Amino acid sequence: MSPLRNFAVVTLVLIALAIPTRLAAQQPNDVAAALDRLERLLPADDGGFRGYDSAPLDQASRQLEVACAELSETQIVPGRSPVAPCQILLEAKRRTDGALDALLTLRGEFAAWPADSARDDAVRAYLRAVSRLIDLSGRLRYVQYDAFDAAAAVALDDAAWQRELVRAAIDARSLAAATAWGVALAPIEPGADIPPTLSPNAVLELYSTVNDASLLASLANYARQRRLTPPQRLRAVAAIHELGVPQDPRPQDGKDAYQPAILAEELKRLTETIDAAQLNGDERQRREEIIAALEERISRGVTEPGYRHGNVAVQPGDWLLMRNPSPYNHFTSLSPGLFTHVGVITDETGPDSKRRIVVVDLPERGERMPATNFDTFILRTLHYVVLRHPDPAVAARMADVARTLIDCPTEFDLNFDTSRVNALRGQIAAGVKVKTYCAGLLLLCSQETSQPRESFFPIGETVAPGNTARNLATLGLSVKDDFISPTGPLFSPALMLVARREPMYEPGREIREALYDHFADSLATKTLTSAPNVQQALRIRLAEMARDNQLLAAALAKANQVSEDLDLVAAAKAAAVVESLDEVADGAAQDYVDARDAIRAGSNRELRAARVPREQIQEIDALRRRHTQLWRAWEQAELSPRALREALVRYYIDRGMQQIDERFFSQRPSSESAN
Repeated sequence: MSPLRNFAVVTLVLIALAIPTRLAAQQPNDVAAALDRLERLLPADDGGFRGYDSAPLDQASRQLEVACAELSETQIVPGRSPVAPCQILLEAKRRTDGALDALLTLRGEFAAWPADSARDDAVRAYLRAVSRLIDLSGRLRYVQYDAFDAAAAVALDDAAWQRELVRAAIDARSLAAATAWGVALAPIEPGADIPPTLSPNAVLELYSTVNDASLLASLANYARQRRLTPPQRLRAVAAIHELGVPQDPRPQDGKDAYQPAILAEELKRLTETIDAAQLNGDERQRREEIIAALEERISRGVTEPGYRHGNVAVQPGDWLLMRNPSPYNHFTSLSPGLFTHVGVITDETGPDSKRRIVVVDLPERGERMPATNFDTFILRTLHYVVLRHPDPAVAARMADVARTLIDCPTEFDLNFDTSRVNALRGQIAAGVKVKTYCAGLLLLCSQETSQPRESFFPIGETVAPGNTARNLATLGLSVKDDFISPTGPLFSPALMLVARREPMYEPGREIREALYDHFADSLATKTLTSAPNVQQALRIRLAEMARDNQLLAAALAKANQVSEDLDLVAAAKAAAVVESLDEVADGAAQDYVDARDAIRAGSNRELRAARVPREQIQEIDALRRRHTQLWRAWEQAELSPRALREALVRYYIDRGMQQIDERFFSQRPSSESAN
């Protein structure tokens, strides 16, 4: 029901009216008090995590989020300067991110602790604290976006407010403000009824200061506009150039390769169209410098040692740790794992003789080790960190290994056994077959260096406690004692954390993550009794038959894009669970979107006037009946957008958890699983 989004009506006036009266007295001091409490609860050193209880930190994080949201809702209103509340929100985000950075500096200290249960408990407490601050940072960014969007509307008639808002956002390098104000750079169609907004020049200055790669598409669209003066277009082109021009797609990837928002060839054409006669001396020189740099990129690719992607600079040999919703980050003793997938950054010269900075990773599906342009690969995750070994020779050797492995045959190891990686030491060559899992790629690269394994993976990992091992075994999966996870390298004092992406929050992601976490927690405390549906059961049966039929095994492997040598039975059983789990998680996230849009879509009379098809109106009505109280409260302006979001997120998390229990942990599988 994605078309419903076209009919969601949320105005500044409605938001103002929807704030309960009891919040009207909310004071900025509440944010300061919440910040102070949060910072007091965070240990100053690694020893503070011995016996640490993270529950008060969870409460303090929630208190700060609510205080910031209520400040935004009650203080950014028509007729009142929005500058002071926005500055308070910026300071809250700055201090939260500072606290997160301070925690991350402690990551390497735990390697010196004795390998006992006390260390394991402290490490898990540390991971919970870091995870909470990552989540909080993303949520405060979400609050900031709404606040700056509303603040821009409030400040439309006051130039001084506008100047102060922009200056505050620039000083804080606020990505949320830059994203919220991107509409100022959007092209305006002739005759379009577009409300006035902040000046494009002010927003462009903010974009240049923030220098975040997520702003590229907006900048590219702005640079293409015909109405720009030569100096304006030069500023836009220069901002894109400083941001980091996306790399040309790899020729090996063919016509289906991802196309970035803009490439060097187009940016060069845009720069050449700028009339140099209308520029001053410095501007003309800048124009020529950009053209020369783009010509080199077009002909030779990336010529610098590394690659700049917004405010992130990576080099060959760097490790990329990514954080996405997944049940796997609870399968080991390093739980909750902060990261769920990894890649190794290297350079590659393609058949077009252009050098590219790429990410090599090992996904579950596929028969070959893929390589993907860094700027394309990074679109897959909302949060990541980059680790780097300080010894250039070590980093270069790992980059060499990753480059050699590109397009090598692979087999994903469902037993997560690193002994197969150990056997490849000294055997890396073009065409070598690799059997491992995603994090095993890190070991594969690191063991070819002069450094011991412990310098990269200082904390040993075991399977999570309780019933986890037994439940995994029913799927043909296991976690060996020599296991390493995507989170393990974070604790290495030998690796420098050189970059991290500002965390982002998204309600659907919150729902997915909560449901995956519930599944993983249930694996430790319950018995897995999942019954596959008919299609999944057939796949498992075919996999069992393929054990004695080589032709059938080859056909199944090809159909599922996996290696012929993979344990097809274990893969089919695991796929049955993962597919069903994804169905619940993705379905709950989409149901949230549909319900939110249905409640906010306006009256049926308005929908009919907008020529919404009758079938869609019926679907809207069905969702409103499911959430009658929320819908009525919204219609009566008794509910804020935040309160609506939180209520719906909670509803669909609870609903999804119930579905997971019925599908996977019921002694008598539900009839739904057999349909």
